[in-house]
Amino acid sequence: MPGAVPEQLEDPRRCRGRKGGWQSRYARYMSRKATGKYLGVPFDWRRPTVARVRSRWWNPNDRRIVTPKSWGWGFAFNFAEITRRLHVRG
Repeated sequence: MPGAVPEQLEDPRRCRGRKGGWQSRYARYMSRKATGKYLGVPFDWRRPTVARVRSRWWNPNDRRIVTPKSWGWGFAFNFAEITRRLHVRG
């Protein structure tokens, strides 16, 4: 039986270019989309702009405290709404 173990293990170098596996499906999914949600978490892989960063980190017109990040995967905080709710500013 010891000879069966090496045969059952897959060498990642031999798997390149093969379709299948959740990692390759995930990579193909992420490469097709620049923005969206994956597992409920927002992502944005576009190049960040000053306007987008400002709209996510300081946007008095948006009542959300947690907003999607301006670049990457995850969330950011809207500090304008936090200061409004803490009555730091009007």
